[in-house]
Amino acid sequence: MPRRFPHVYRGRCFCGSIRVSFEAHTPPRATPLRSCTCTFCLKHGARNTSDPEGRARLEIRRPGRLSRFDFRPQTGGRLLCGFCGAYVATARCIGGRWLATINVNALDRTQEFTQRPRLMDYSGESAAETRARRAAKWTPAEIVLRKR
Repeated sequence: MPRRFPHVYRGRCFCGSIRVSFEAHTPPRATPLRSCTCTFCLKHGARNTSDPEGRARLEIRRPGRLSRFDFRPQTGGRLLCGFCGAYVATARCIGGRWLATINVNALDRTQEFTQRPRLMDYSGESAAETRARRAAKWTPAEIVLRKR
């Protein structure tokens, strides 16, 4: 029997080419948020969250519009829509499984996430430390590519 989560959030990029669902144990007002201090996240105003006991699904409805940005090779790729420019999530395959952190600004109920984001500076981490942190804290994810 599939596991049920008390809180299910859905969202998408502006044009709908990338859709996301995020299932978690915490309500939006209690969900901890992070804002990375890298220039990418600062320029996008990103507010990310994850639940290592939750579940995420990223559905790429138009794969030709998917754009990945990865300024630290081997640590994870930010998933953006190459058409409308929205930053939806960052995902990485670690230890044979996909993990993701979700930008709550891409969710339909973004205004319900009211926690002040904790500023995070990961610049001192090695690639191995980054992968270990993500393996422990990010949300297990499924990435689905739709063919048109």
